[in-house]
Formats: sequence, structure tokens, C-alpha cells
Amino acid sequence: MAYKPTSPHKRHRKYFGAFSNKNITRHLQTITRFCKDKNISPDDADDMDFFRALLFESCLGKVHISYYSLLHNRKRSKTHFVATAKNLARYCDFIVKISDLFLGDFFNYLMRYKDKSFIGSVFDKLSALNKIKFIHKVEAFPDVVRQIPKLKLYMTFS
Repeated sequence: MAYKPTSPHKRHRKYFGAFSNKNITRHLQTITRFCKDKNISPDDADDMDFFRALLFESCLGKVHISYYSLLHNRKRSKTHFVATAKNLARYCDFIVKISDLFLGDFFNYLMRYKDKSFIGSVFDKLSALNKIKFIHKVEAFPDVVRQIPKLKLYMTFS
């Protein structure tokens, strides 16, 4: 049986169609729009319930891992690079509220990128709390720390 979204909030209604969308790219784009929406906050319990539903209750199943690869593997441009880093950092604000394990999964995924400047760009956009969690995670990846000099500095003071 298909999931039927409900919400008492008008701000969520524009995202109801995502639950029946069988196109993974469109569904993940909807998640991005949801995270970027200025009327949505990871600190609001109703927004977080709806976010969880977007990740885990769509007709596509659990899509939280697919989200990272879709955003990063799209066509490259300078504008896209900055927007992707910003979108992933905002996504982290939401995913960490579900579980630190999900944030850890994301950081593990991020560490595998060959483009270390992208990792640094995402790091710059993270919230202060997520930066601290990132710094603790990156300790297990000395090759990343060597290639991103500012991480050495942050690690010195953490």
C-alpha cells in the first residue's frame, strides 16, 4: 500500500506529490527543495517528521544514500559546485536530527571523493556543530587531512 502523506501545515502540501513520484532524480530534487525551503526547519518536529517520510516512505523506498551520489555526480560547473556543497550541508542539518549514524554515513561517503577541494567546500558550509562532528570523523582519514590544510588547523584546536 502506498504511503499517503498528511500534514496540518500548508508549507508541506507542495511536497505531497513526491511520495508517488517513481523518478528517483525528481524525488531527490524534491528533497533538496524541501531542505532549502525557508519555511522549513530541522528544529521543527513536524518538518522533521515530513523529512523522514520523504527519505523513508516514498514509493522508491529508503533514498538517503542515493541523495549524496545524485547531487555530487551531476554535471560540473563552478556554480553547481558551490550550490551542491551548500545543499549537502543543509541536508546534514536535517539528517543529523534523525541519527548521528546517518551523518556518519554521509561523512564516510564524502571522504571517498577524489576531489578534496569539494570536501573542503562542504566543510565550509556545515553548521558549527556538524563541523565538530566532521573533524572527529576526519581523524580516521589522514589522507584527507593532508590534502586539506585548513583541517589540520581545525584539528589542532579541537
